[in-house]
Amino acid sequence: MNKKFEEGYREAFEDITNDLYFARGFVLRNSDLQLNDVLSMDDGQILRMYRKLRNAIKGSLDW
Repeated sequence: MNKKFEEGYREAFEDITNDLYFARGFVLRNSDLQLNDVLSMDDGQILRMYRKLRNAIKGSLDW
């Protein structure tokens, strides 16, 4: 595999992983879910809940 491609792939994977960690923390802090509930959710569920919470918070700030 091309070394430059391999480095780009690794960086993209790290970015996605960091984004998912951030989203999990955001959902945990801004919802009434417990830690075990958040940890048991798959990545798709986390991202959907993150978007819903983020949009709700943004909507409440636009007054």
